Amino acid sequence: MIVLGFDPGLDGAIAIYWPDTNKLVVHDTPTMGDKKRRCINAAQLSHLIQQEIKEDMPWVAAFVEDVHAMIGWGIGSAFRFGESKGVLFGVLGALNIPTRRVAPQTWKKKLGLSRDKDASRKLAIETWPHHADLFARVKDDNRAEAALIAKYGWSQLQ
Repeated sequence: MIVLGFDPGLDGAIAIYWPDTNKLVVHDTPTMGDKKRRCINAAQLSHLIQQEIKEDMPWVAAFVEDVHAMIGWGIGSAFRFGESKGVLFGVLGALNIPTRRVAPQTWKKKLGLSRDKDASRKLAIETWPHHADLFARVKDDNRAEAALIAKYGWSQLQ
C-alpha cells in the first residue's frame, strides 16, 4: 500500500508514504511562473507521483487537506488557491488515484496536534528521524504536514 498526503497550495507539499516499510518521499509542490503568475506545474506534479508509483505497485490512496481561501485574502490569492486545488485534484483524477479530503481539525486531532505548525514539524521528525533533514527548516512545516496527512490517511484505511 502507498498513501499520498497533500498540503495543498502553491507553497504546499506532497508526501508519498509506504506504511509497511516506513519509507517516505517528500517534495515541495512543483510550481512555475513568476511571483504574480505562479501556478502548480501539473506535468511535474504528475511526474513526481508516477516516478514513485509504478503500475505494478500495490493499491494507492491520496488524502488532501480540505482547506479553503481565508477571510481577508485578496481576490487574486483566493483564485490562485482554488486553481491550485483544482490542478491537484485534476492530476490525481487523471492518474486514477482514489482521493479523500480531510479537514485539518480532523487529522490534527487524531495525531494530537494543534494549529502550531512547529509541533507538526516536531512530530514529523520524531516519526521519521532518518528523514529529519526534510523538516529541518521552519518553512518545512508544509512538508511535515503533508507527511502527517499521509500517516493519518493510513490510519483511516486500516
